[in-house]
Amino acid sequence: MIVSSRKNKYFAEIVAALRPRTRQVTWAWLAVAALTVLAFLMRRKGLATQSLWFDEADLVARAQQDLGALLGDMLKPGENGPLYTLFMHFWLKVAGTGEAALRTPSMIAGTLVIPLIYLLGRKISRSALVGVIAALLMTVSPYQVWYSQDAKMYPLALLLTMTSVYLFLSALENNRKSWWIAYVVLTTLSFYVHLMSVLIVAVEVGYFWLAVWWPHRKLEKAIAAATSNAPRLTIFQKIRQAYRSRAVIALSVLTLPYLPLAAWQARALWDGGIGNTWFQPVGFFSMIDTLGRRFGVNRIPDTFWESVGAIVYALLVMGGLLVVWRLFWVSRKTAPGLENVQPEKEASNSQAAWLLTLYLVLPVVAFYLLTLRIPSFAERYLLIASPAYYLLAAWGLTWLLRKFWPLGLVAGATALVFAGVALFSFNYSEAPQKEDWREAMRWLQSNLRDGDEIIVVPGYLQTAVNYYLKTPPNVPIYTIPQDLLNGHNDPDLNAYLSSENGIIRGHERAWLVVSPDHYLQDDPKEYVRKVWFDNNTWMFHDPQVYVGVTIYGYTFKQIPGTKADYYPRQRADRTNIKFGSSLKLEGFDVIPTASTEKNLPAGQVTYDSQLHLTFYWRKTAEDNQDYVFEVRLLDQNGHDTGTNYPAQPLGGYFPTGRWNINEAVRDYRDVYIKLPPGQYQLELLAYPRGQPQSPLPVSGTYNDQPLSQPADSTALRLNYPITVVKTTP
Repeated sequence: MIVSSRKNKYFAEIVAALRPRTRQVTWAWLAVAALTVLAFLMRRKGLATQSLWFDEADLVARAQQDLGALLGDMLKPGENGPLYTLFMHFWLKVAGTGEAALRTPSMIAGTLVIPLIYLLGRKISRSALVGVIAALLMTVSPYQVWYSQDAKMYPLALLLTMTSVYLFLSALENNRKSWWIAYVVLTTLSFYVHLMSVLIVAVEVGYFWLAVWWPHRKLEKAIAAATSNAPRLTIFQKIRQAYRSRAVIALSVLTLPYLPLAAWQARALWDGGIGNTWFQPVGFFSMIDTLGRRFGVNRIPDTFWESVGAIVYALLVMGGLLVVWRLFWVSRKTAPGLENVQPEKEASNSQAAWLLTLYLVLPVVAFYLLTLRIPSFAERYLLIASPAYYLLAAWGLTWLLRKFWPLGLVAGATALVFAGVALFSFNYSEAPQKEDWREAMRWLQSNLRDGDEIIVVPGYLQTAVNYYLKTPPNVPIYTIPQDLLNGHNDPDLNAYLSSENGIIRGHERAWLVVSPDHYLQDDPKEYVRKVWFDNNTWMFHDPQVYVGVTIYGYTFKQIPGTKADYYPRQRADRTNIKFGSSLKLEGFDVIPTASTEKNLPAGQVTYDSQLHLTFYWRKTAEDNQDYVFEVRLLDQNGHDTGTNYPAQPLGGYFPTGRWNINEAVRDYRDVYIKLPPGQYQLELLAYPRGQPQSPLPVSGTYNDQPLSQPADSTALRLNYPITVVKTTP
């Protein structure tokens, strides 16, 4: 009876450890509900302020594939996030492809993690306060808000992996089949949302062996020694076997289907066959520094204050680590023998120390080891490890509040202040923080002309161009194959660009669209831009620089594939007009804006649009002077409307002083129309650079007739009336 009594006593204690006592705390749930609402509002604010970056636009393109292709991706080795893409396929049909609609699933997932981290914090710490503080830190985290406003799978992967950890702990507590089944299902789904989710399973396995199996094995031996030496199984052994069987089954169900994919990934990893070329190698301490900044304050424009904010959060996290490990070691020292064993206390402290340490450290270390083979570091991939960061910071802050509450209040307030500074200076900034494809393509859209072409480098950025640019059929978009971006004079590259079937053939102008960081990874010497285009074209416009996007405009020196100087003109006027003694205007064209809509009748433009002009010049005599050409709009009374556009030809990139005798040049002018409806007339004049008071005399013939203006004229009135209308009919 004594032995049986002692068995029952320790059995009850063990069960108590595996089924921790928790109780609902009204104030805590009210606080969590308020924080969840706040999290939703914070993630909803400015949801569509930032442009889509290329990865988000790429998601749209992939999600719009046919259903059969998406289902096939579910079984394709190396496909990352096929389940999320499949989900977005149906979401786009319901919600549309607008920026806010695309980011709404991430916003919802980023909101739902708030009550979940409270549940995790309360379960691990046995303290509602730790859970509430963790929920607060995660609610206001600029890092969490940032990725909750990103149309990618990372917030959903975070939600699923956090749910996986919670279900795993719950299954260990009660060993019910329903918990194990739910755990297996949710964890499996997380694999198909993001490949890095497998790192959280590694955390769970490590925790099971270090914090559950190994410590309880020592308890089993102590119980066996204190009860009897009979060979039959003790009650604890039976319990352990039951847990082992279900845990092994659950982990096997998760692992076995993954083995074929893991084998392929291992081979590809060894051969270097997977990974993205735009990533750069990152050292371990640089990775830790980046993650510390992002997990804490994400980004603050002033790097000094960003560093200070990151240090504040790091101190709270380190304080949390010290607290949980101190509790762990104290609990072990107070239980030298069976008579002093406190299973519930030991399980609780062991759970916190091992779980939070593994949760934070193991994914980071494992991912770093992966990057040694293939550079692939981006902080968003480790969003799944961030809950441990906030739980540890919450534990450290809770300890301060209980032991030195004034210091705890100061520390908490400081952390919140830095979060607020980061949110309003970066997350909620009206200035572009992501790649600004929206504004870049808006500018390009307004400057496209019929017959232009667009070349996107690297080619995978084309999805971002396609998302924002409403490209008309006569403006094709091309990419350059990556194997041709090899930094030297490759005949294959020349053939691809300028051969009889080359992509530039039949086009007068090309717009080169690049994302500098990505472009330099594929073409580090910038051979395509600095060598091929600079030697074969003239730049005609200042580079348009946006966040993460740059647009270059080029015109070909001659018609590709011919020896002709000019493309067939839209206007058949015979123009032979001299400006001074060395410049001759041989013609001009008014080119409609390239549009998917019907163009206006010739000579009509709308308010707040552009009038696209091309002037055809030729140098007839030696002259080293650089001249400025000025285009004006005159009203019906011949008065200057103030719409003046003085500039050297081709934006100053090919001034007249560098022209060779008899060299033909096409000069492009875009006149912005900010005039009321009515009729206007174009006027053109030329003068030496810096001497607008000395315009060149104009003489010659137009359609074989002398100019209908005084012989001493210094400006040419073009025989092309312009009519400004309110809107497109």
